[in-house]
Parts: sequence; structure tokens; C-alpha cells
Amino acid sequence: DPALARAIGNYWPYATTLYDYTARSMPFTQPGSLTPNEVYGLVAYLLSLNKVVPDGAVMDKTTLPKVVMPAHDRFVRDNRTGGKVVK
Repeated sequence: DPALARAIGNYWPYATTLYDYTARSMPFTQPGSLTPNEVYGLVAYLLSLNKVVPDGAVMDKTTLPKVVMPAHDRFVRDNRTGGKVVK
């Protein structure tokens, strides 16, 4: 929906995807150099700024997958199972 703001909550259907992107791309000058705990902390901070989780929320490998992103239901599920490539 073009009317929605371009924000974290509207960009990814899963919080774990935000974790993956952050882990592989941050910081800008040394991508991939953050520890897992630093990435969880940064993701928790970003999600709280976007009011997806409360301030002070603790993110780890068990709590992050439980976060329900605001745009989750706006994404179309890819249910393809393979087969012939359409050309």
C-alpha cells in the first residue's frame, strides 16, 4: 500500500528478517561485525522506536520469532512448490 509510511513495521513481515538484514549489513563501515547480542539489542531498539514492541523489550532467539509485525498480513504467502520454469 503506497499510502503506508516506509517504516520497519510496514517493510518486513517477520522480525527475524530484520534481524538477518541487520546482522549481515550493520554497521555500514564493517558489515557483519556485530555480535548476535548486539544485533538483538539493535533490533529491539529499532522495533521499540517503531512501536512494535514496548520500550525495554528484551530480544533473543526465543522472543524475536514471537514478535508479530504490523504488516504481516499484507504480504502474499509464496506457496509455490517447484515445477517447470515459466518463460
